[in-house]
Amino acid sequence: MLRITAILCLIATSSQAQDSDYRSFYGIENFPKTLEILDSAAAECTAQSQGQLEVLDERALTWIDLDGDAQMADNMPDDMVIDFNFIFCSTGNLWGGTGGAPVHFVLNGTTSASWTGGNWDVVRTRTLYSPVILLPRHGSACDGYGAQPCVQAIVAYEDGFSTVRFPESSEEPQAE
Repeated sequence: MLRITAILCLIATSSQAQDSDYRSFYGIENFPKTLEILDSAAAECTAQSQGQLEVLDERALTWIDLDGDAQMADNMPDDMVIDFNFIFCSTGNLWGGTGGAPVHFVLNGTTSASWTGGNWDVVRTRTLYSPVILLPRHGSACDGYGAQPCVQAIVAYEDGFSTVRFPESSEEPQAE
C-alpha cells in the first residue's frame, strides 16, 4: 500500500511540474497577449518571492469563442480566458483574495481586458450575436458587502469589451 501511495505521489508531482510550464500548452504560441500576461506574472512571481509560476488546473487557460466570430487558430478558438484563480506562484498566491483573482479575457490573441472575479461563465442569448460573459464579483463591485451576490455581464465588441458601469435603477429616485 505504501508503494502505491509513493508512486501516486511521484505521478502527481511530475504531472504538476509538467502542467506548470505554460509555454508547453498546445497552441499558446498563437496568443502573444496571453504569453505577455503569463510572462509578466512569472516575472512578478520571481521578483516578489523567488518562486515559479504554476498553472495547476485546466481551467487556468481556456480557449473559447468570446466574440462570436467563430475564428480559429490551429483548430482552437482564437479567444482565450486566463483565470488567475487557478494560477499561482510556487511560494503562495500573489493575486487572489476574497473577491477572487484577476481574470483576463483575450480577443484574437492580441487584445485583452481583465477584472477581478470568480468562476466565470459564457452564455449565448437569442438577441445578441456575441456571447455574454458572466463574471461573479466581490459584493463591493455592486455597492454592497463582500458575500453579497454580484455578477458583471461583459460582451466582446469591436476588438474590445462592453459592460454596464454602475447603472441606476429606473425605480430609484432621481437626484435633484
